[in-house]
Amino acid sequence: MLYDLEVDADRLAAAARVVHARMAADRSRWGTAGELVDTAIDSLRAVGADLDSTARERLRAELTTENSWNPEPYRQGPWHRFSRPRRVLRRFDPRYWTRRLHARAAVRMVRRTAAGNYQRIAMMLGDTQIGRLDYMICIDCRVGFVGKISIDPEMQGRGLGTRALHLARREASDLRWCTSGQYMTARTFWSSLGRRTGHGYRPADDDLGPCIHMGLSRGTGRRR
Repeated sequence: MLYDLEVDADRLAAAARVVHARMAADRSRWGTAGELVDTAIDSLRAVGADLDSTARERLRAELTTENSWNPEPYRQGPWHRFSRPRRVLRRFDPRYWTRRLHARAAVRMVRRTAAGNYQRIAMMLGDTQIGRLDYMICIDCRVGFVGKISIDPEMQGRGLGTRALHLARREASDLRWCTSGQYMTARTFWSSLGRRTGHGYRPADDDLGPCIHMGLSRGTGRRR
């Protein structure tokens, strides 16, 4: 938090006021956030960075060094979990079909509409949520945007993601769809889905970016 708020005492104080006000209404939900912002303010004061600009710059330099991360670029090898050879081989394993059939029968797709354009489909196994699809739609611009799709690791590879996306598409079948690009490890899923369905799900920063009503367009301001 200190790093994200640039060791700014005023911004931390403003954050603390907002969080403490929300804690008063719902401490169970905001208690951890309150502890975090209070710890950040205490850390700032402990080194005098709340009043001394030199101490503030020194702390900022330390945090910048700690948060500098230059990982090696991800490379998906030819024998990764979702590679074509492994996908083909899995289809000869009876366990593959048993798990998919079980997921089909046991996992419910539950729509949970949020405010504005935001939508969610929760994947429920009994009373437990084991995955979700977060997306937005704009009827005016005929655009659908997949923001996040996540499934518990032990339930992946059972057709749940594809099933949730099909359910979202049925809501307005003539929408043009794009995605945030998702994780590097999910590229095979999106390319395979595009081939099977005939729909691209292209990244949002290409020609099919989200419309201006979603507030996600990267400065183009163009409707699509």
